[in-house]
Amino acid sequence: AVDWRAAVDRLDQARADAFARADPALLDAVHAPGTAARAADEAAVARLAAEGLTADGVRHELRRVEVLAQDAAGVRLRVVDLLPAHAVRRAGGDVVEVRPGRGERAVELLLVPVADGWRLAALAPA
Repeated sequence: AVDWRAAVDRLDQARADAFARADPALLDAVHAPGTAARAADEAAVARLAAEGLTADGVRHELRRVEVLAQDAAGVRLRVVDLLPAHAVRRAGGDVVEVRPGRGERAVELLLVPVADGWRLAALAPA
């Protein structure tokens, strides 16, 4: 059986790495190709990179992960998470901004299987 909480956490860590390095290519480990969420994350990471910035600590705290449906095509999960404040830094490490976090929210994720695990195919409010 898949530990869905761990799977979501791995995807979130890979996403945080893309923001921390300002490297949109790292989002390949997070998103299925061609999704709206991928496009939004690519744009945000590219903006950071263009300004010579990175964002540290863009990590969601998972509160609950519940399977809604699962078949060979993928799994739908209801996830409740929160996002703590995180720092935006210059290349030298100086903090230029602390972006506020947000409280708990519920989202529905669609994860699809790939050769090395799972990728996020869709995200919507739950």
